[in-house]
Amino acid sequence: MRSFKNDAEDGTLEQLALSGQGLTVLVMAKTLAHWLVSGAALVLVSPVVAEALAVPTEAFPVMMLSLALARSL
Repeated sequence: MRSFKNDAEDGTLEQLALSGQGLTVLVMAKTLAHWLVSGAALVLVSPVVAEALAVPTEAFPVMMLSLALARSL
């Protein structure tokens, strides 16, 4: 996974593995932080962009849900 590439290069990944925390918790925390920084902003701005592109209002919930799910993968 590319999100751990810099951590592997600078030794942070090794320190995280030795920290005593479960690696699952660390991966989930890093994934959540990444989603909050990039995915949440995209989902929140999407209705404004959709309105500018004349997307029907009824499609907003589906659009926002699909963006939220796509960014989490």
